[in-house]
Amino acid sequence: KSDFVRRELDDIRTFRPDMVVLHYPDQLGVAGGWNEAMRVDPHAPYWLIVSDDVHFEPGSLKLVAEWAHRNLQNPQSKIWFHYVTIGEDKLHGSFILTNKVVRELGLYDENVFPAFCEDTEYEMRMNMWETLHGMPTWSTRDVMKGPDGKLIPLTHNNLPNGKGYISGTIRNIQSSSTDPETKKQYVALHKSMGCVYGREKWGFLTTVPNANQLQRLYRTPHNIPNIPLWLWRLDVRRRRCELDGGTHCPYDWNLLSAERT
Repeated sequence: KSDFVRRELDDIRTFRPDMVVLHYPDQLGVAGGWNEAMRVDPHAPYWLIVSDDVHFEPGSLKLVAEWAHRNLQNPQSKIWFHYVTIGEDKLHGSFILTNKVVRELGLYDENVFPAFCEDTEYEMRMNMWETLHGMPTWSTRDVMKGPDGKLIPLTHNNLPNGKGYISGTIRNIQSSSTDPETKKQYVALHKSMGCVYGREKWGFLTTVPNANQLQRLYRTPHNIPNIPLWLWRLDVRRRRCELDGGTHCPYDWNLLSAERT
C-alpha cells in the first residue's frame, strides 16, 4: 500500500521481471515470512534469506552464490546453514539455508510470533542435531571477501558491516543507540509469547549453549517422547488469541502428541 514500496518494486522489476510478490491479509510474523520464501520454491538447493534493510554491495551476491554452490557440490561438506557474515559478526539479518537442513530440521516454527526468538529456536534444533549426530551443521566463516581478500561491505539498517543490527537479546537492545520508544517496543517483543513458547519448547533458549546447558536441553520438541526435531504444528486458535491482543494464549500440546512415531 506504500507508494515508496510500489516504486521500489517497479524499479526491481526492470531488471528482475520474474520477481514474485506475495500479499497476505494477516501478519505472518518473521518465521512465517521466511518460510514463505522457501515454500515458493521448495526444491531450490538453497535459499538466501535477508532482512528488508540489508544492502548488498556490487559483487557480494555473486560471492554468496559461489560459496553456496561450492559447498553443495562438495560431498564431504556437512555445512547446511551459513550466516552471511561480516568480519566476526553472526547476523540473522542475512543467511543461507540449504535444502538439506530444511529436510532434516524443518521450517521455522511459526508459533514463535511475531518476532524475536524464531532464529534462536532454530539454532536450538541445530544444536540438538549436532549433539545427537556428532557433526556441525552450520558455519560462520566469512564469505564476503573479494578477490583481493578485502571485505565487501554489507549494510544493515543503513550502517556498514552489521553495526545497524539490533540483536534480540535485551542487553543488546538496551545498549544500542536506538531511540527509547523503539527500544521499548523491542523489549516488549522479546518478552512476547513467542519467546515464552520457544523456552517452553526446549527448556530454555540460548544461541551457544555450554556443556551443562546441552545436558538440560530437551532431546525432542516440548520434551514429548518420540517426535522428530523438525516437527511443529501451528496452533491457529493461539495465533488468533495473540492477534486479538490476548495476554495468555497457551499452546495446545494435543496438536503434537498425536504425531508420536
